[in-house]
Amino acid sequence: MHFLCVLWLVLTAFNSSFGHNFKSAYVKSPLKQLVTSNSLRWEYIKKPHDWVKDNRVVLLSEEVAACKGTYKGVAVIGSARRSNGHCYVDFNGSLHILRTKFYILIQRIRASKLDWTPWDIFTKIPSSSVAYDLKTFVARIEDPEKKGLYCFGSLNPNAGLSGEINGFNLHGDRKTQSSTVGAVLVEKEPVRYELRDLIYIERRRKVLNETKVLLGSKTFINAGLYQNEGAWNSIRSVLSYNTSHTYNWGQLWGLITALPSRGPSYHEEKDDFPIHDFEWGLPLTLHSHQLKEVSRVLQAKTASKCVIKALEQSSEIPYRATLLSFYDDGSNSSLKIEGTYMETVLKDVSVDCELPYFIKNGSVAPTTTTTTTTTTVGPTEDPYADNSGIVFKIKNPRHANNNAHVRGGRLYNTHSSTTTRNPLYRFYPPEEEEKETEMGEIHSNRSSTSPYSGNPKTFSLTNASPRSIHQDHLGNNYCYFALMALLFFTGTPM
Repeated sequence: MHFLCVLWLVLTAFNSSFGHNFKSAYVKSPLKQLVTSNSLRWEYIKKPHDWVKDNRVVLLSEEVAACKGTYKGVAVIGSARRSNGHCYVDFNGSLHILRTKFYILIQRIRASKLDWTPWDIFTKIPSSSVAYDLKTFVARIEDPEKKGLYCFGSLNPNAGLSGEINGFNLHGDRKTQSSTVGAVLVEKEPVRYELRDLIYIERRRKVLNETKVLLGSKTFINAGLYQNEGAWNSIRSVLSYNTSHTYNWGQLWGLITALPSRGPSYHEEKDDFPIHDFEWGLPLTLHSHQLKEVSRVLQAKTASKCVIKALEQSSEIPYRATLLSFYDDGSNSSLKIEGTYMETVLKDVSVDCELPYFIKNGSVAPTTTTTTTTTTVGPTEDPYADNSGIVFKIKNPRHANNNAHVRGGRLYNTHSSTTTRNPLYRFYPPEEEEKETEMGEIHSNRSSTSPYSGNPKTFSLTNASPRSIHQDHLGNNYCYFALMALLFFTGTPM
């Protein structure tokens, strides 16, 4: 319980010290409703001279400012004088003085323009008129006795027939005066902003976040359909990707959000910053479509994948600039501001390509070429291919035909047939193969008994085919019958 009492006292003191320092100021909208002003506020004054030298105070003239407060528990409105700092209010037709504890109208930031708009009982209250409260507006009437001097007061649209202005004569007898002709204080808001003389404080730049992103990818393929197998070719293509850059100049108190604006964005490598049109207080996102040409040197029937990578960087940097506010009447006003600029951009855009690979089996393919003396085999047809990419031609290879090659120390035939051999040929070989076999065996036997070798000439029937043995047997029979016939006709006894 004791703790709750202490907490209540602290909150009460906090509210009394800070809770009533400011009150919102209202203006009339085009829909005839009161809305909160962007730059105007009512500031609480504890001592009479606290506001005299404050340049934020809205001066109705050189010596008078708008004020309001409470008198005997009743809300009252009036005018304050810079000479003594007191607030003069009207209470039941009489003028009273509030020396302390009242509110005075200030403009915390000169982001809008205040002007007087004529009014009479035949004119509607203009839009953006500054209100004292929910019923009255800040107004003035001209002193009938002294031209050029004004009595400042309030316009009540419900008083009289069609409204009435009650002014406070602080120049003479300090009495309240009423009139149906006068002027109303109007807050004119700009229609657009523009940042000029902008200076980015680069030494205070801070990188908030960095993320690696993938923008796009493409696979380069050298199918080798109309070229020699193993040929190297340069393949070129264009990679497309989308980029987005986000800029934000921040939001300052008193400025209108989403108002059309213009200003330069930050760039590290340029002296003249690019100019952008944006909406104040909202991030500006620019999208663009980029193209990048990439070339790859690939062997036939190989492929390689290339990707576009970038670094997405978010940073903030303080800046100082002059804010120009342009109004619908062609006038403008300037204001020195300080803010924080934030951006998210893509940096270090690069293309990375993976190692090439064979299309058929996905194994790593060679990346450089060497001097090739013969047409190489496509990597998809060589199960013993290595990654060296070096091809040797064999002259008169043993146990192979003349088309055999070696890749990486392995022997293979470059002209492999895609058809399946008839299994019946194992038992009934064709005549062409039989002739080739016989000639090969005879050639082998003759070469083994060359006259230059010094060995006796012999014939071996172990390796001969059955057909050749049958032919030799018939030849011997023919010789035997011829010899017997010769002996018979000559009469030689056998």
